[in-house]
Amino acid sequence: MKKILILVLVSLVFFLISCSGGRKNFFPISEQTEIIHTAASEAENSYDDTENSHDPNKPDFSQLELFAENLYLIPLKDIFSSSEQYTLTQIFTNREYILAVYSDNQNYEEISENAVLILLNSRTGEVISTCLLPADNTFRLLDEGKISAINTTTLETYIYTSDFSQICHYDALETEIDSTFAFVTNNGKKLYYSDENSKTMVIVNLSDKSKKIIETGITFPYYTGFNDGKIYISSYDEQEKNYYMDTTSDTVRCIQETDGFFSVGTAQPLFMNVDISSFIKTAENPDVTYILQNLTYDTGIADFLDGLLLTRKHSESAVFNISAYDITNKKVYSQNLNTLDLDISIVGQIKLTDYGTALIDLYTDDYTPMLCIWDIFSAEEESFLLEALGENGVSGLNTQIRDEIFKNHGIEVYYGEEGNRFNAPDYTAETETDSFKLYRSMRTLSDTLDKYPKGIFQEMCVNGIKGIKIYLCGAFHGTQYGTISSAAAIAFTDYKNNHRIIALDIAFSYLLEQNISHELMHIMDDRILMSENETGIPYYSMWDMFLPQNMTYYYSYLDGNGNEISDTSYTIAGESEENNIYFIDAYSKTFPTEDRARIMEYLFISDSESLSSSIYGPHLTEKAYALCLILREVFPSVAACSDIPWEKSFEKLGNENFEDFLNRYNEYTYSWEAVG
Repeated sequence: MKKILILVLVSLVFFLISCSGGRKNFFPISEQTEIIHTAASEAENSYDDTENSHDPNKPDFSQLELFAENLYLIPLKDIFSSSEQYTLTQIFTNREYILAVYSDNQNYEEISENAVLILLNSRTGEVISTCLLPADNTFRLLDEGKISAINTTTLETYIYTSDFSQICHYDALETEIDSTFAFVTNNGKKLYYSDENSKTMVIVNLSDKSKKIIETGITFPYYTGFNDGKIYISSYDEQEKNYYMDTTSDTVRCIQETDGFFSVGTAQPLFMNVDISSFIKTAENPDVTYILQNLTYDTGIADFLDGLLLTRKHSESAVFNISAYDITNKKVYSQNLNTLDLDISIVGQIKLTDYGTALIDLYTDDYTPMLCIWDIFSAEEESFLLEALGENGVSGLNTQIRDEIFKNHGIEVYYGEEGNRFNAPDYTAETETDSFKLYRSMRTLSDTLDKYPKGIFQEMCVNGIKGIKIYLCGAFHGTQYGTISSAAAIAFTDYKNNHRIIALDIAFSYLLEQNISHELMHIMDDRILMSENETGIPYYSMWDMFLPQNMTYYYSYLDGNGNEISDTSYTIAGESEENNIYFIDAYSKTFPTEDRARIMEYLFISDSESLSSSIYGPHLTEKAYALCLILREVFPSVAACSDIPWEKSFEKLGNENFEDFLNRYNEYTYSWEAVG
């Protein structure tokens, strides 16, 4: 990495600073030249809107290069030389300014030494000033273009004007601390910091250096946003919670326990659901939940500002897509970055501005940094579905989904206070009454059931079974020996009422689709075994021929010591050679029914490209293929349907048919009898 030598004489400062202020005096920071500060008044005049003939409330990028439709390029090439490699690490915006912080850490092999700070006009995108500072600081954009620099270990703090003239210095602590939280208020008057384990907050008045300490009870605090005089804080201790500190009164209040939500470091603090991106809440109004049906698991929230939600999506095909959702008007604007005439390899940070634009951090294949401005509202708009719901609204949706599931599939669903009212022989469950958690699970349940071929749930009901009931509950508790403590779902038969029962712990929402397909496979087993008894065709009797030689299932969930089976031999985790893999994991070795159910859940969530990530080697692939063929033989609904979720990987599963497996089974049986 090229080392940049800066020759600046600054008295009473522990490090060297290089800066430029005002566009007239701008030149690359890489030049080894003494840099003369431009007067603050001159810097202010450089972005004065009063002389601009355009509407000051609208962006004006006429001075920037339009390098693609609705995309304008900020000229970083004038700042970085071709031999330098810098990465954008922080970016801040307010009404007047943009602050972009680049560090010389592109190769990640060395600790960054230098941070390049670039201050831009928020409305025009033009560079106002630049500065080179030590990279072991965290930076923030304050009011009037001021910038704070804090060393989070020593708490040494500097505040600079928009032309990077130093106006405040707070000495380093005598003893270094492990701080996850250090923050200067927008007016530059107060410094807040906390040791990660202290459960206190130190507040420093930067004008007279006086301190006060308040008890917060917060361990491991992380700064997540600042808005309307409130510092938003997330804590990742034993109970994940979100707080805010009112800087006018220096009081701390808890907003909500996260309960599946986490705080996103956006311009205005936002809470979004971890498991399914469709749930979002604003920190200002956490009692209202917005549900965006068109957001997916691979969508990430980039920023939120004044009702505009910025998202990013990176698919397996390397399509970089960014979208801006106008919550107020229910319009979405999108930009496919792959349409650019550039070899883009990385899309870094994305940030909203106050002018309805977004900053996009891009890197080409040769790692050339590019910072561009996306004019959002000039892009083509589309409508999107948005629901703003309180508690009652979500409850109503849950009822609607329950009724739709029964109408479409004949399956009864119970949740809330009824969610644990099943009579399992060996498990009880807690109730889950949180409407939002239940909605998330109801939505996943409905979407999963819709993937099954029409009529299959009726075909599953054999031997006098009248139907299927599904219960959404909390944590399971085993009531007798042989149960497992980590159960996320159970399936059993209610012989009193002649129903097959599935109960799901919705705390495992990220695995819910897998768990549903797993338990339904257990019910599908009933029809397969009945068909074997009626026809004599060894649908499952052949299953043992897929086992390693001289091995059988444990036929128990626990080993001889009462512990859950953990033997990983012949599994993906336990074998390095694919030819030795016969099972997905140790749980697959407990019972043949669990082996098939584990295979089913991985086939269900796989596609033709990702099968190899869950099903490895010829033996496991063979079992998966055999299971698919058996289901097609036994279930008329499957045989009549070409779009089967667990058959998405058929091409990777082989070319045999069921008759081939029967012939092999006959040979296997003959050789076994001969040996016997």
